[in-house]
Formats: sequence, C-alpha cells, structure tokens
Amino acid sequence: MKTLLNLISLTLILVVSAGADDKLLAAEHAIQGKQFDKAVELLDGHLAGAEAKRGDYATYLKGLALFHSGKDKAAVAACDQLAKDFAKSDWGRKALFLKCRALVRQKKFKEAEVIYEVEANRLFSADRKKGIANVLVKFGDELSRKPGKGELDAPPANYNKALQLYTKALSLEIGRDLRDAVQFKIARCYQNLSNWAQAENHYRVYLKEYDPKWSGPVGSPERFRGQVRENPRPAGQHWKDARFHLVEVQLAQCGQSVLVVPGMRHQALRVKTNPAAYLSKLQMARQNAEDLLVLLGNDDGAQRSDTHWLLVRSYNLPHPAPNEQEKGLQTAAKFLKAHPTHPRATDTSRLIAITYQNAGQTDDAIAAYQKFTAAANFTFVPEDGEVDPKIRTGKSCSATFKNWTREAVHMIGQLRFQQKKYTEAIQQWREYIARFPNGAQWAQCQSGIIDAQFRIGIDAVAEK
Repeated sequence: MKTLLNLISLTLILVVSAGADDKLLAAEHAIQGKQFDKAVELLDGHLAGAEAKRGDYATYLKGLALFHSGKDKAAVAACDQLAKDFAKSDWGRKALFLKCRALVRQKKFKEAEVIYEVEANRLFSADRKKGIANVLVKFGDELSRKPGKGELDAPPANYNKALQLYTKALSLEIGRDLRDAVQFKIARCYQNLSNWAQAENHYRVYLKEYDPKWSGPVGSPERFRGQVRENPRPAGQHWKDARFHLVEVQLAQCGQSVLVVPGMRHQALRVKTNPAAYLSKLQMARQNAEDLLVLLGNDDGAQRSDTHWLLVRSYNLPHPAPNEQEKGLQTAAKFLKAHPTHPRATDTSRLIAITYQNAGQTDDAIAAYQKFTAAANFTFVPEDGEVDPKIRTGKSCSATFKNWTREAVHMIGQLRFQQKKYTEAIQQWREYIARFPNGAQWAQCQSGIIDAQFRIGIDAVAEK
C-alpha cells in the first residue's frame, strides 16, 4: 500500500512539472508568434507555481514580452525583479541590457547611461582583458603542443592557428608578465614553422624588451659600444631561452641543423649566392653564443653545454672557412673536454676527424679517427630506440654510432694507403675484418689488402 502511494505521489509531481514546462514552452511559442500579452499570462502562471523551474529564464522572457508589447515600465520592473531574485543568474546580464533599451525608449537616458558606463568599464577592464587573453593563450598552447609518443590519436601541432591566437592576445593590452610569455611563444611558433627570419626578428623584439643586458643585434652601433639601457625594467622569464634560440635560428639560416642527433649525417654546405651574408650570419650566431656563455657564468646546466655546442656549430665544421679552421677545432676540443657525455660529443669527435681529412692534414685526421674509434675524447650515451625525426634514417642512435665506428676504422686504412704506408693500411683493414665480419666495408677491406700487397710488390720491383 505504501509503495502504491509513493508511485501515485511521484506521478503527480511529474505531471505538475510537465505542466510547468509546457507553460514555459507555450510562452516561447507565443513570443515567437508576437502574442506578447498571452506570453505574459503564461509566464505569470508558470512563475506562480509552487516549484517553478527556470524562474530566472521565465522572468527574462516576461520582461522581453513586456518590452515588445510597449510596456516599458513593466519591462524594467521585470528586469529588476530578476536581478533581485536571481542575482547570480546567467540571464542577468541580458536582462540588464534589456532594461537599458526600455529606459532609452522612455527617454531616461541618464539612467541608461549609468548602466552602459558600468558595463563598458567591466568589459574593457584590465582584469577582463587579462582573462580573455589567458583563454586565448591556453587554446594557443593546446594547438602548439606536440603530441607525446603514446598519443596516437592526437592531432599534430598547428603553429599557424596558435600564432593567430597569441597575436590576438597580444593586442589586448595585457600586463607585462603575460606579454612576456606571449611574445616568447610567438617567436617559438615561427621557429617551429622554420620561418627563420621572422623567428629571429621576434626573438630580438623579445630581448629588447625583456633582457636588461641586451645591447642590440650584432653589428649595430649599440652592440659595438656595449651600450645598455639605463634603469632597465626587470628581466623577463625567458631571456636565456630567447638568446639560445636566437643562435639556433641564425645557424638554421646558414643551412645548418643545430639539433643534431647521433643519427645525423653532416652534409657539405654549398653556398651559391651571397656567401658574405652567409658568413656574416655564422659570425652573428657565434658572437651571440659567446655572449650567452659569459652571461651563464659557472652554471653547469644543460643550457650551458647546449650553447657551447652551438658555438662549435658556428664554425661550420667540417667545412670551416680557411682562416677559422684552427679556432673551430680548438673550440670543438674544448667542448669535448668540458662536456664528454653531451649527446653531441660523439658527433663533435667525428667532425674533428672529418675536418682534418677535408683539409688534407692526414696525420691529424688519422689521430682524430683513432680517438673516435676508441671513444677517447667522449662517452657515448645511447638514446635507446631514438630515431632522428628529420633525416628518417630508420636507425637508432646506437646503430648509427656503430656504423660510424666501422667507417672510421676503414677510413684510417684508406688514409694510410694514401700515404703509401701499405703495411699499416693492411694491418688496419685486417683489424676491421676481425672486428666487423659483417661490416659494410668488409669487401672493400679485402680488396684493399690485395691492392696494398700488390703496391708493395710494385715498389719492391721498382727498387730492384
């Protein structure tokens, strides 16, 4: 019996609720049909209910119906009632502007003006602009985020759309701290888009505003004099990163890959047009890297070692300018001594050997290759499973390092052969055959040994 009574009560509640919702829906249809008096009647009936739902919305509709029926005073009263009974309602703002329209139609301009002024101040306040900018920046961050390895269904980063949002946020006259972050993010987007010139320009803009020790671009009169600003504002959050990335984009404009992994193979840089500008950009990058190292001081973090690596790259090894070869090799040697476990140490050791080889300094090249094969001036730190995403060799860093080691052992034999030191070349190639029976140069070593033995015989005949 008790259960039956509960079911009857629940049914009555649902019927009443449905009736209330029907009145609200009927009022909406009446307003759409321009039957405003009927709509007001329905809404009054809805609001008179003991448990009227969506009372704020119903009150707003009542004010709207009264306004459209020309009853401006009653419309203002309805809007005031909504503000009183439902102070936190989402419909309160719309009701406020509806009230202003009713006041204007009554020629009560001063009352309407006060409301408009308050709302204008709210809409254009610094806090609101900051809130809007934060939302834009948040969406920009999501668009510019690279998916992680496990996010197979995530869309790729969209730097162009992120740029649009960051630029819009920057136009809102936001505070200095937020401008700091947004200006840096804009420069990073351009860099990720490989728009090196725009990235360089935006990093300079950032540094001019947020780096108290920035004295202008390399080559400018201010930089030449070491001129800095008087009473500068506090440094921004990203000045170190901005200086670092500025060097990266300057090197990138010279055709260099500055984030080389052990799987990267260096290619000769062929400068066919404007070589002076090319060398100038290298020198700019070099001076900026040197300045950053000074500013970092004794900081032994990753940024210092990475900056030191960029400084090595600014000499364009293994194809440096003839007058810069010695300094470039010295810089590379200092890098290896200071950072033997750096991910680019392996690369640097090999670059030294190739640089000597390209310069025709065979003995030095052999010595450098021997250091590389013995890992004498670096410690190889494998990045398990990593494959270079740009070159797409399909090989891990460990596999590439093994290939490089085999090539170096074979190259030492080649260089010995070129020096006509045939016995030493044979010894080197035999070492290769013993160490790498499945090596790619195994057949070349075998034929090289035969060729070297033949040359020994030819020389013996010539010497009788």
